[in-house]
Amino acid sequence: MRRGVESRREIVVVLALALAGLTLAGLAAFVPWYDRPQAVVVDLRQPDLPYPPGLSAREAR
Repeated sequence: MRRGVESRREIVVVLALALAGLTLAGLAAFVPWYDRPQAVVVDLRQPDLPYPPGLSAREAR
């Protein structure tokens, strides 16, 4: 009779430790560890080309 209680207690302890480990792993994966700077939008533009825009690079040679 005593073995049933001990084995049940051991299973509960193992499941509780597994749940605690999964909780800590989830926190480590999804909670930011440090403050990240906000993203800065950069103005994009086409560089000045050595040939007129109507010509391709092959035609400009």
